[in-house]
Amino acid sequence: MFKRLLSRSPSTKQNQTPTTPSSPSVNNSTNNNNNNSSVNNEDDIPITTNVLLITYSICPICSFVEDKGVEKDNWKEALLVKRKNDIWLVIRCQQHGEQQIKICSDFNFFMKTLDYSPSLLEDKNSSPFITYEIEEIEKTLSNDGKYIENTPLIIDIDIFENDKFINNNIILHSIEESLKLIKNKNVIFRINGKLVENIKMLNEKLNFILSYVKNENSFILELSFDRLIQLSKLNDTCLLNNRIYPSLQIFLPNGMEKETTMELSNGFSILKQITNLQIIVRIVVSRPFPKLDSILNLLRFTLKGLVKFIIIEQERTPNQIMKQFKSTTIEYNEEDESFNLDPLELLKLIEKDTKNQITVNDFFPASVGMILEPFLSILGKGNYNIRPSPFCAFATCLINSENQTSFPSVPITRLLNVDQLFTEMLPIIKGLKLDNNLNLVQLRNLKKAFEKCLKNQQDYPIPKDLFSYITSKDVNILQKTKRVIDDCQFLIIHNVMDVGVVDLMRRTRCSSCHYQLGKGFVSSCTNCI
Repeated sequence: MFKRLLSRSPSTKQNQTPTTPSSPSVNNSTNNNNNNSSVNNEDDIPITTNVLLITYSICPICSFVEDKGVEKDNWKEALLVKRKNDIWLVIRCQQHGEQQIKICSDFNFFMKTLDYSPSLLEDKNSSPFITYEIEEIEKTLSNDGKYIENTPLIIDIDIFENDKFINNNIILHSIEESLKLIKNKNVIFRINGKLVENIKMLNEKLNFILSYVKNENSFILELSFDRLIQLSKLNDTCLLNNRIYPSLQIFLPNGMEKETTMELSNGFSILKQITNLQIIVRIVVSRPFPKLDSILNLLRFTLKGLVKFIIIEQERTPNQIMKQFKSTTIEYNEEDESFNLDPLELLKLIEKDTKNQITVNDFFPASVGMILEPFLSILGKGNYNIRPSPFCAFATCLINSENQTSFPSVPITRLLNVDQLFTEMLPIIKGLKLDNNLNLVQLRNLKKAFEKCLKNQQDYPIPKDLFSYITSKDVNILQKTKRVIDDCQFLIIHNVMDVGVVDLMRRTRCSSCHYQLGKGFVSSCTNCI
């Protein structure tokens, strides 16, 4: 339902708002603590509330219950407002009243997050289409071929539809059209195999695609646990190709933590037999949250080297979402967890369940990933565009040193000052050409910035010349570096937007798009990480 919503939404070009979540001017407007002048009816918003940002959303009752659709005429003004120390999304509908959802429980945390907007890196004078949506990017490129800076990182490609496999020629056409959209950049192709029953045919399709697409592009393969195990048992399994990253979705209900962890452990004992396999595990939780200690211990320690990405997503249950589909004339209860999508509470739960091994301060907005772009290029890992909305996800990198028993699963923030690194790196990255190739001066500046941000941490000893260590051509050093990189993990908290909390301006930063034959590109949005 949500993908249909996104595929039909108009372009941002026709709907520019005075202030957007990706705008660096947001902080200036907030410091004045004045309500935005566009709010006409002061009775709708409490006096103690400050309007921080203006965006657009949809009223679920109008769009779905009354089936009015989601075209431009049915967009609703939405406000991001401060109440006490909380941040709320207020969707304003004249017919059905206000829809109110808490999106953050800490004002300072929310505002600091916006400081990491990718717009700080992008040149709006030479590229005025920064906030275009995926659909508008395609149209602009086809008209004048301009380079667009916020192109997606991930592209969804269909290989199975209506209970049958899609013809190879159509699949290749989709891939070719996708690569035309992303000029001078690599992308990650994502393939959904959850509904496929013929695993042998799925394997043949994937091996065919891998032989066609150049080596710089990786693939995410979404499968159920059972189908992944079936695929792993084939003699010519595509999983032997290190460009394939299987993605498993695990639902973790409250009260079922031990059973779910045990089932996960048993399944992974089979997958461990595949050499160089690196897996993405997506853990879906709902309120009231489950305990995370046992499953995180399994993934961080027992399965390090096999599990590369640990993604935790909070998802409202259908019953919780359906409360927004009812009339809002009833008395509103802001303590109801159905109207709470605060990611900070999930970060605090991780801090508690890891006994401070990973704290809230160890996480940073996923948009910080933009400073990784030149490092990935240096390491020969590809030339990627990593520029999501800063509020879409929070991440940390967990490092395992060579002596993994002494220093296991250490957040990178204990070794590097990430805030300072972000500040130091911005002007350097701005000076890079589109291909991210570094000249000697830029390489030297990069090295200085990196070393300036190293922390003097005796508990986690690292080489003082770590940058040279990473870029070394020495075979022995390269092997050690590769071992550390292969064993590092990324822990990501994905801040999912569902149908009741759509922020159409934040959506312009979606990291993924979906190519549909005959329709072109649409944003994948809720499945972007």
